[in-house]
Amino acid sequence: MGYAKPVVRCIEGLNYKLGRFIHQVLSPLVGPNHINVKDSTEFVNFTREVTLPENYILISLDVVSLFTNVPKKLVNKIIDEKWESLSEVVRMNKELFVK
Repeated sequence: MGYAKPVVRCIEGLNYKLGRFIHQVLSPLVGPNHINVKDSTEFVNFTREVTLPENYILISLDVVSLFTNVPKKLVNKIIDEKWESLSEVVRMNKELFVK
């Protein structure tokens, strides 16, 4: 028998709002996403078939942990590289955004 898990409305929660904010900031920079995978097996098969151009980085964002598994160093590097475009969407100074 499994354990009972509470059903929690997360739409008003801090994590939901933060995730939504990050999605709104990043979506215009990335453009439409034409690749979705349903599970780790499909992801492994996908990675076997794709060749990334030099200097590209492939990141898999799991719905459970989403943005939390991306290394902070990589995030800061991307923010530095994309700040000109980001600043048009974010409308705050870079130091505050990075915090």
